[in-house]
Amino acid sequence: MARHEIRSPIPGTFYRKPAPDEPPFVQVGDAVADGDVVAL
Repeated sequence: MARHEIRSPIPGTFYRKPAPDEPPFVQVGDAVADGDVVAL
């Protein structure tokens, strides 16, 4: 499996979940495709 780094163009707060009581958008090891939401 290839490893890729996702970088933000601007600094800010990283949110793994859409809300505190919701599951994360993705987990470590999940496959993601171009256009998938991985964080806010």
